[in-house]
Amino acid sequence: MTALPPGARDAVVQQVRDACERRDAPSLHTLLSPEVVALIDTGGDLIASTWPLTGDEVVPRLLDALDGADLSAQQVNGVCAIVARRGERVSCIVSFGFEANRIARVWITLSPLKLRRWNS
Repeated sequence: MTALPPGARDAVVQQVRDACERRDAPSLHTLLSPEVVALIDTGGDLIASTWPLTGDEVVPRLLDALDGADLSAQQVNGVCAIVARRGERVSCIVSFGFEANRIARVWITLSPLKLRRWNS
């Protein structure tokens, strides 16, 4: 398997952003590996799943986390990620890990403490 170059990864993240804006679950499923694993980081401040989500559990949680937010694809810690804003505040950042040409890992950061620098 060949790893995607950064520009191609960025394009996939943009496709995820577009699908989330449309709430297009079938399109999201095509971008994710069937064995995808997602972790939700609330920092203990919010009620959310504390165990990894896998496979078909990931798309609904991703759509719920981003629902109603203004979404942008931008660089976060040196990689393209989705930044969700509600009004002037960042409410969520979603980053991705790839295996070959599909998303294999999803990290959903909801922790107010970890988002603090985005909101100051």
